Amino acid sequence: NISMRNADPEYLVAITSYGSSVAGWYTCLAANTAGSVYMDFSVTVGVPPIIETHPSNLFVDFYESSAAVAYMHCTVSGIPTPVVTWFKDGVKLTTTTSGDRISA
Repeated sequence: NISMRNADPEYLVAITSYGSSVAGWYTCLAANTAGSVYMDFSVTVGVPPIIETHPSNLFVDFYESSAAVAYMHCTVSGIPTPVVTWFKDGVKLTTTTSGDRISA
């Protein structure tokens, strides 16, 4: 919800609920017979990270196929865009310089 309060000489817009619908540009315009002046405000609303798809538990039998690959997908969203970090047994996973292997 957005409301306005006018108490000359202070005029304000109050944002009382937070969601993406309040994000945008707001302009304060003051005008009289001598002219006008304005100031723009940019409002960005942060949205906490959400995991939209949860990784499933996997069982991969690497002994049956030397070409077996296990993929775990984790789709996230948020504003600003979240930074995703993977861990294995509490240890942060890092990629090698080639970017195709991980190490803990």
